[in-house]
Amino acid sequence: MPLVRPLVRDLIFQLYRRPLHPELFATLAQQNLRRCDFEARVRITPTGHAITWFRPPDLFLTEVLCVACNELPPHELFRHRLAAEHRAQAEPWPGVKYQASFQIEVLPEHLFQIVHEELLADGQRRGLLYRFPDLHGPEPLGFVTMDGRAGLQLIHTFHTFPDECAIVKSQSLIEHAWTLTAGP
Repeated sequence: MPLVRPLVRDLIFQLYRRPLHPELFATLAQQNLRRCDFEARVRITPTGHAITWFRPPDLFLTEVLCVACNELPPHELFRHRLAAEHRAQAEPWPGVKYQASFQIEVLPEHLFQIVHEELLADGQRRGLLYRFPDLHGPEPLGFVTMDGRAGLQLIHTFHTFPDECAIVKSQSLIEHAWTLTAGP
């Protein structure tokens, strides 16, 4: 049975300075990453994504794209309902900067199909891709990439909503001015 995607207008983008319990999200696909100065858990969910970036032992950031009615904990660093384009930033700890831009792009059907196919092809080569089962047209996609180097991580997410010819895109940048041995 196909999963039902929410309407784009019901989505919110949030950032927390802590991990969130995995049972708060239905995880459809997951990837764990370990780099020289951070670890990350990337999850694609029915409504979007939940990405937890952490530096052991106790520095966490969790970015979530979900439906506004989800029962998530209060005290997020920021919370924005999706519309057109937004930018947000936070400095959760000294020496750590987080910046994000996120937007909804609604395209004519023929252009949506072209972009959808490009995202599908790119997702099959890199990152984490989830293809939602769909019986009547292009399947919704969730696609997340994470790139970077020591002190800098860049996260791109793409979520397609074929029934609305909409693509929700986000780009997040995490910069930190410490190394693995120096501490925050």
